[in-house]
Amino acid sequence: MRTLKTKINNFIKDNDLKCYKSNDNTGNYYSILMPYRNENNIRKTIFINVYNDLNLLKIGFHAQVNQDNSEKVMEKILDKDNRLILGKLSLDEDQNAITFSIDWIVNDNEEISKKFYDRYISFSLNVYQNLLEEGLVWAKEES
Repeated sequence: MRTLKTKINNFIKDNDLKCYKSNDNTGNYYSILMPYRNENNIRKTIFINVYNDLNLLKIGFHAQVNQDNSEKVMEKILDKDNRLILGKLSLDEDQNAITFSIDWIVNDNEEISKKFYDRYISFSLNVYQNLLEEGLVWAKEES
């Protein structure tokens, strides 16, 4: 039986995705460089965290909150979170950034396929794009 980490590595390789892997002892953290670029030519990354022992993938992004009208922005972000059909938006402790993430439990016999990309990665990118278009987050170069 292949591990979840092996499945995600194969998916990334088979789909020729540009990706950075963490260099910690586990190597369980990936940053996928999306082909999408905004009008300022800034590329977004989507993270994938692999939890082999739980058969869990956590997929999502981090974004800097627009601080121009922070109280109204926070209210809109919380409202958006309540309306999401998939995933969760959460404010970071300092409230300068948000994290969107989707938890997906992968069955032992389940393969990671194009459906995974379409459902989870594309959905994450669509949530980001929507937040950006509504002026709730800033588009900035990823570090």
